[in-house]
Amino acid sequence: MARRQDTATPSKGLPCRRLTAGTRMAFRRKLADQPTGT
Repeated sequence: MARRQDTATPSKGLPCRRLTAGTRMAFRRKLADQPTGT
């Protein structure tokens, strides 16, 4: 969904991409914080 919007709106895609990157970093941090045994 986010990717589709990004392609549909390149102008608004800049901020969208930044948000995605931030969310990915946060997700990775959460994963790293969690124990690796799931």
